[in-house]
Amino acid sequence: MRATRLLRALIWLGLGCFLVGMVVPVASAWTSPDCRSIAPEVPYDLAVVLAAGGTRDPLPSGESRERIEAAIALYDAGHLRAIHMTGDGVAGPAHAVADQMGRLAIEEGLPQEILTVEPASRSTLENALFSADRVEEADRVILVTTGYHLWRGAMSLAWAGTPPDALCHPNRMGVATSVTAAAEVAALESIKLWANLARAGLWSLMQGVGLTPPENMLR
Repeated sequence: MRATRLLRALIWLGLGCFLVGMVVPVASAWTSPDCRSIAPEVPYDLAVVLAAGGTRDPLPSGESRERIEAAIALYDAGHLRAIHMTGDGVAGPAHAVADQMGRLAIEEGLPQEILTVEPASRSTLENALFSADRVEEADRVILVTTGYHLWRGAMSLAWAGTPPDALCHPNRMGVATSVTAAAEVAALESIKLWANLARAGLWSLMQGVGLTPPENMLR
């Protein structure tokens, strides 16, 4: 009997965590501002743009393109001084997604000297960790990514010691254009959220006791 009750409790706990995790991306998408509404009195020193999935094309597509175009628009409007692009998306594309976004920014006329690229990271946690040195150089930072990803991205930057001062998105739910697709995005984000919390916590614990975490722990 005790084993059965424990199993039921664990199932309910897991379901509760999953549902809470689904609320986070939805709240992130619907409470965070659209980048087009951003008009600070003083320009941000840096926009951190997180990469999404990649392609084999030299320029970004999908959510990655939306994200960098939003940052470019902020720069063109005088709301930014510099842009940092981070991420290789998934393994496989011939061009790192951050490099793709950098090429698009240059094609759109942005000066090379205001752009920095971190092309090695393969997860949001690695985005934050590998970009920490660049982000620390800026006094005021705005995070740019798709709406459902903003809070998880901001949590990751905070975990890396570089919390953003502001957030904005170019699109609330990315490629999800139906309720079913949005629910699938939220479900996947729930899994990623709890996985991120577990990996980041274990990584920090190992660092704290003087152990070297495995190289791919944060991917």
